[in-house]
Amino acid sequence: MICTKCGSENEDWRRFCQACGRKLQSEASEPSGEGPAGGLARPGGLFSSLGHRPAGGGMGRYVEAWAYALILFALGFALIRLDMDWLLYLLVPLAILGLRFRGI
Repeated sequence: MICTKCGSENEDWRRFCQACGRKLQSEASEPSGEGPAGGLARPGGLFSSLGHRPAGGGMGRYVEAWAYALILFALGFALIRLDMDWLLYLLVPLAILGLRFRGI
């Protein structure tokens, strides 16, 4: 297997290049088409995996997390003021599970 970064030859069973340490790409998982500038073409766009978010997600993840935190804080404050703070025992775990499933 040839490393895509440094071009050195590695054994087929290796997962990382011996020369530079980069993760080696398996030949079975690579798409067959060649894209522009020698890159591999990906059908349907770069992140077309049925609505999955790309790794990292940019600043949108942080903005969304802060929005959820502010909403939960405001709701908690309102429930405490109305002497209904017992609902927080239900709402906080539900909010945490919701954020976990959203990937935040």
